[in-house]
Amino acid sequence: MAKQRKITNLKASDYYLEWLKSMINYHDPLADMLFDIDFYWDPAIQDDMIRADKAMDLRHYYAEAVSETKDEHDIHNIWKTIHGRCSLLEVIISLAKYLDETVNEGNDGDWIPIFFRIMIHNCGWDQLECEELEKIDVIFKAMKREFNSDGSGWLFPLRHAETDQRKEPIWNQLNSWLCEHLDDDAEFMIFDDEREAFSDLDACEETGKGSGKIPEKAG
Repeated sequence: MAKQRKITNLKASDYYLEWLKSMINYHDPLADMLFDIDFYWDPAIQDDMIRADKAMDLRHYYAEAVSETKDEHDIHNIWKTIHGRCSLLEVIISLAKYLDETVNEGNDGDWIPIFFRIMIHNCGWDQLECEELEKIDVIFKAMKREFNSDGSGWLFPLRHAETDQRKEPIWNQLNSWLCEHLDDDAEFMIFDDEREAFSDLDACEETGKGSGKIPEKAG
């Protein structure tokens, strides 16, 4: 059974969690669950530890965001609360943030909610209808790389995998997935079967400042 992270100061952690959920415009209970699960990486793939370090940079961004409205005691309380291992939610949001900056050339994060939903949809976690503990086990098995060799069942499934994705660092998986989504002009495109992942977003037709709209091309 997968273990969930224990947060002692619920008030301060709730503020941080709400801030994270506002980044992705996602308030489904799944987000809370992913926040309560420690990110696990295979010790044999040390590069994934870097993903956790990068994801925890979100805590610095949060502290900067609230520093103008909270006093020093509040900031200390926030750090005390969210100190510790990185959550799976933070890792996925960090990856979505990187993809947004790459596709939109560093613009305002309009595609972060879209990339987050695509990754969750790729894993199938947005469609789980089992009990919470069963959901946690499904998620933890994926983190332990119990998915298919082409990456299906995980964040970045490939249509034409050249290597076993279970043995690749998440960073390599992401970049291989990104390459499959670039057309001949190096423009990012969304495949048709990915569009249902973000059908709940009002911004699904017009978002992002890099290209103005999500590309209509599909493969």
